[in-house]
Amino acid sequence: MNLGAKLKKIREQNRYSQKEIADILNISQKTYSNIESGKSQINLETLAILSKLFDFDAIKLLEENEIFLNYKTFNHNKKEKYNYRLIYNSLLKRNENLIEELTEVNSIIKNVLDSLNT
Repeated sequence: MNLGAKLKKIREQNRYSQKEIADILNISQKTYSNIESGKSQINLETLAILSKLFDFDAIKLLEENEIFLNYKTFNHNKKEKYNYRLIYNSLLKRNENLIEELTEVNSIIKNVLDSLNT
């Protein structure tokens, strides 16, 4: 599985659309689609943001795909601005979803324990 396919899998596991990720990264949905399909390469800053958003080790992912960093990977002339409010809100949404899931699991466990005690 190539890097783009892995990013797609991670995105889908976390229930985000390409459009939502593109908005967070302040790029077009088409650009993000090209990253996932392997038509475009991802830059390190974008990968770092995705690794924080989805809680994965970006370096490990690069190594798994035998992508080695060199001076061409860094683009100092291009100024990209990310929508940090969207990043924050997305992380908050992710945490709220995790809390909801944990609350449901806790309720199920409590019900099972209560049934065992009766």
